[in-house]
Amino acid sequence: MRAPASQGHGWGHAVASVLAAFLIVAGLCGSTCAVAVCVEDCDPCFNQCKCHTTCHHGLLDTGTAHKLTGYILSVFDDSQGGVVRTISEIVGLSLDLADGPRAHSPADFERFAEGVIEFNGLVLQARGRTWEPGAVEVFVVPFASTGGEARLTFLFDRRGNLIEIDEVRP
Repeated sequence: MRAPASQGHGWGHAVASVLAAFLIVAGLCGSTCAVAVCVEDCDPCFNQCKCHTTCHHGLLDTGTAHKLTGYILSVFDDSQGGVVRTISEIVGLSLDLADGPRAHSPADFERFAEGVIEFNGLVLQARGRTWEPGAVEVFVVPFASTGGEARLTFLFDRRGNLIEIDEVRP
């Protein structure tokens, strides 16, 4: 059995009527209409997003704000006979989450990196090393072991997200 023609075109006909009415009104008023939609699966607290750039999360407790939970660890030999450990694709560690969204000073970057070392001791303090901070450069926080034989470098993006940690051991 075939449905009557008026029942089969209900929604499509209604949408077309509304669209036509809108275009006529916009044309008569001499206005233009622009619609922009940005959709992405991105959290600006953890990544650099294109649509949303403001982190709306509250401040995290110290342990959560500094604990490495999601990352990739790569280990390889360097040209001078040492070992390089790289922790990359770090998820969720950010100065904005730890301190709140604001302009961060070099001292903030250093303090945050020290917190990451403290809360990830088994990963970043292998063989009983302790780390002394060096001169903080733009988005780079270097550390040297107390004996000077190993180096640890933290790399941040411009928004304060921790991107990578490199450790060079003899």
